Parts: sequence; structure tokens; C-alpha cells
Amino acid sequence: MTSGRTALSPRSDFPVLEEVAYLNTGSIGLEPLPVQHAAEELGSQIAGRGTVGFDDEVEKRVARCNPGDRYEVSQLVAALRATR
Repeated sequence: MTSGRTALSPRSDFPVLEEVAYLNTGSIGLEPLPVQHAAEELGSQIAGRGTVGFDDEVEKRVARCNPGDRYEVSQLVAALRATR
């Protein structure tokens, strides 16, 4: 059965689904691999350089992010890449 909707991420972005059926998305859901990589990149940048290179708008966006806001983090990383 399909819902008629297109997935936001391909199944291949969730390797654990080859091993299990993950149903606990009500509390802590799986993050697609690109989101994991972008978050790691942002974390490394902040840990190693702080906010050096961030403009005011990017700093405001970082301050507004919370760990559960995947879309905001992905948009932030895209903005950082565009400023390089």
C-alpha cells in the first residue's frame, strides 16, 4: 500500500532499515544520512572555529536552532556553503 506521496529522502538514506522496521518516530526519529553529515560538519565548524566566518544572520539562525529542527539545520548548512 502506498500513500501517493513522494518521500522526502530515499530509503537508502536510512541504512538501519535494512536491519529493522523502525517505528519510534514519535520521540526520536531517524535522520537521513545527508542530515547527519551536515550536522557533523556544522558541529565541527563550531567546535573548531566558533562563529568565525558567520555573519549576523547565520549567527541568529544558529541561536534559533534546536536539535530536533532538522530542516532549519539543513538550511543553515546550505547557507554556510553558499558563503564560501
